[in-house]
Amino acid sequence: MAPNAATSGLLVLGFMKTTVRASSNSSVAELSLSNTSNSDNVIFHKTFPLQCIEKVEGKILVRLDCGKDEENLQLVVGCNLPGKWILHWGINYVNDIGSDWDQPPVEMRPLGSIPIKEYAIETPLEKSVEKEAGFIYEVKIDFNTRSSISAINFVLRDEETGSWYQHKGSDFKVPLTNISNDDGNTVGTKQDFAIWPGTLGHLSNMLQKSDGGNSKESTQKGNLFYEEYDIVKQSMVDNSMSVCKKRCPEFVNNLLHIETDIPGDVVVHWGVCKDESKKWEIPTGPYPDKTSIFKNKALQTQLQKKEGGCGCSGLFPLDAGIEGFLFVLKVNNNTWVNCMGDDFYIPMSNETNFKKLERMGEENVSKSMKIDSSQDVSTNTDELINEIRHLGLPLFGYLHLQNLSPLKATCPKIFIILNSRYGNIEELKALVNKFHEVGIRALGDAVINHRCAHSQNQNGVWNIFGGRLDWDDSAVVGDDPHFQGRGNKSSGDNFHAAPNIDHSQEFVRKDLKEWLCWLRKEIGYDGWRLDFVRGFWGGYVKDYMDASEPYFAVGEYWDSLNYTYGEMDYNQDSHRQRIVDWINATNGTAGAFDVTTKGILHSALERCEYWRLSDSKGKPPGVVGWWPSRAVTFIENHDTGSTQGHWRFPGGKEMQGYAYILTHPGTPSVFYDHIFSHYNSQISTLISIRNRNKIHCRSMVEISKAEGDVYAAIIDEKIAMKIGPGHFEPQQSGPHNWCLAAEGNDYKVWEAL
Repeated sequence: MAPNAATSGLLVLGFMKTTVRASSNSSVAELSLSNTSNSDNVIFHKTFPLQCIEKVEGKILVRLDCGKDEENLQLVVGCNLPGKWILHWGINYVNDIGSDWDQPPVEMRPLGSIPIKEYAIETPLEKSVEKEAGFIYEVKIDFNTRSSISAINFVLRDEETGSWYQHKGSDFKVPLTNISNDDGNTVGTKQDFAIWPGTLGHLSNMLQKSDGGNSKESTQKGNLFYEEYDIVKQSMVDNSMSVCKKRCPEFVNNLLHIETDIPGDVVVHWGVCKDESKKWEIPTGPYPDKTSIFKNKALQTQLQKKEGGCGCSGLFPLDAGIEGFLFVLKVNNNTWVNCMGDDFYIPMSNETNFKKLERMGEENVSKSMKIDSSQDVSTNTDELINEIRHLGLPLFGYLHLQNLSPLKATCPKIFIILNSRYGNIEELKALVNKFHEVGIRALGDAVINHRCAHSQNQNGVWNIFGGRLDWDDSAVVGDDPHFQGRGNKSSGDNFHAAPNIDHSQEFVRKDLKEWLCWLRKEIGYDGWRLDFVRGFWGGYVKDYMDASEPYFAVGEYWDSLNYTYGEMDYNQDSHRQRIVDWINATNGTAGAFDVTTKGILHSALERCEYWRLSDSKGKPPGVVGWWPSRAVTFIENHDTGSTQGHWRFPGGKEMQGYAYILTHPGTPSVFYDHIFSHYNSQISTLISIRNRNKIHCRSMVEISKAEGDVYAAIIDEKIAMKIGPGHFEPQQSGPHNWCLAAEGNDYKVWEAL
């Protein structure tokens, strides 16, 4: 299958010869574009508009200078990238409690500053008059060290894109007290920065740190501190791609010609399907030159750059018996271009009579569901596993990996020894093997953001680790105030109940990769549920996934949705953007739980506001509406429900939630507690409908109705559904007649006849 491309339909570049071998035993016969240019042979042609991202690298500086005398200093914030840069800033006073900003005094505000509500100021950056500085835009803030101001806080905004630039997911903070005795507490020392999407939440309009992401300290005289940070500004560029299918009976059955004006290096990541399921397969040869096999799941072919450098193109020979050609583009070896969140699909067969869909979709192994378990493994393991298996779908189950500490499953202590009050390592291996015997893949619940310590340091703080991963406090992030770590600052949010691991340390990553590989080989785990991934950069996850090669991986990126005066906002683009950004940072090697969809379902069902289930473009409003192939939808898990109950789904409305996620794209997750409850038969029926109609993670949704008391949609033109007390019936006229297949409390599902 295709690695997940970012929903934005990303960027540029390609390179390959436009010659293909005519047959596997013909080393001489080759085809060129000129030989296939006869328009009479064209049987399919389509042009796809592409929106690609243009990247420009630059610098942000933060500098503190001496002022006109000993009592006055000057803070300078600058950027060498063109743009309408705005400094959004405020101050803290000495003895302030909390992190709320105050507006600076009038005499401190540069010309052109505008008050924002009662807590901040916005000041535009002006073009620098100091040529030697080398920065295009900057702003200077003068202040007196004898004032009661303790700190200046700010974020940077680009008005052209609506993007915000933050310090590690929060504000830049420049302390103004004890400046002369620099205690290393100045803003951003040797740190990366995180991105805060603008109000429009565009996937493409963002700033991202470059691969290095490191600050550069200056020894420039007169600076109390001076640092530069690598950034990349991204803007949208319109490109296009044309796909042409031609008959070429003298060599092969069909030739597919792909051409794009994207500049640079472009690779076609492709496969074929032989039926309506669109399941990726590797075809038999011949293959174009510069083609390689990707993880035994797909082919990758470089496109040949056209003369003059204006784009690239390639030819793909395809034999008979192929239903469709599926592909995405890979640009610059790290960016994926897709078709509005899905694969590009080119039909290759003229046949219209497909095989009748089987009642149970167990063959469709590339489309999966996930079972989330929070229960102890009991003596009736066989019965429980068989009952799950009888739901009749490709399944995942996940199991906690950790040796239980006082914080139970949230804090791993010993990474290698897997004995706990739930059982020992041999019993765990037997359980995983039992799952495999009935066709269920097992995911390990890997908590690698934080770790409970074995012993205390000289100050009595628990930050020394034992076991085979015997790390000291250099493995703990340095900006967690509770655990006195000596590592670098965190690349994400801190989990305050245990020491947060510093993934920037090479020895930490090496040990964790070895541990994950050991679990895959020794225990038999097929993949991972990654806990609290807000705590560390998604790029580290890519490293771990590349090493352990899971069949499936999903991250828990759980933070609050957007609210105004206690009421959930209709537009949750910025919330799902944060989840998509994390997935993109992993390079699509892991999916993420669709927390956005769960939160919107809460408000829609509790308040009878079903209009929330359609975004401003008429698409699903969660991650599933932007990147469905990497969205793991759910209504409950062991944290939100069960014995913990941190964010319970509206009581009595669970089946409306399942009627939504089990009929929609994404990879749905069914909660263990709900399977073994009075909901069992209803859930089983919905799963059967999904399998029978081969609804999958990339299925197409057409929203028919999204009003106060009802939401209705048609999926893949195969099933129709509605939730809510309001009325909806699919139209019986037209290409389909509909038969009611399932109904319950305020939900119905129909199948097309």
